[in-house]
Amino acid sequence: MKRFRKGQSGFTLVEVAIVLVIVGLILFAVLKGQEMVKQGKIKKSAKQVEELQGAVFGYVDKYRGKFPGEDGGAQATSTGVLEDLAVSQLISYDATVGMKNAYGGAITATLAGGIVTVTSPQIPDYAARSIDLAFDDGDGTKGNIIISGAVTPYASTDQTEDTTERTLEIAIKK
Repeated sequence: MKRFRKGQSGFTLVEVAIVLVIVGLILFAVLKGQEMVKQGKIKKSAKQVEELQGAVFGYVDKYRGKFPGEDGGAQATSTGVLEDLAVSQLISYDATVGMKNAYGGAITATLAGGIVTVTSPQIPDYAARSIDLAFDDGDGTKGNIIISGAVTPYASTDQTEDTTERTLEIAIKK
């Protein structure tokens, strides 16, 4: 066994243990913070869906059955769904900037066949599935919330998280 000479020093076992505990706490905090950011983005995207649905229904009530995007509602000649909702002061929207979801995708909305379709791109599969489960049937191939162009359901499950970017289409009907 080697002995320390006078003037040499080392770390004790207690000091090393304290450092390891501190490193572990920092690592835990970072990982927990990342999870909170991820959950926050999902909640923000879900809130946007909810707000847009509410705005469309508010518009239909306010303009006696007219959908945003139809002429004769908020504007004599409609310039678009989101623009009509903004003119009616039901959403905050600037056409020069646009509306983005929590993942940076540009949200658009169209009216066709009496259905307003809100398109929200660049959403990770796991987040798209969470939003679909919250507002619809959780199946990305049918219902009011679908994955654009999907023929298969979400890749994510309760145990796995697929990060493939998806485009959600949310159908809002009268």
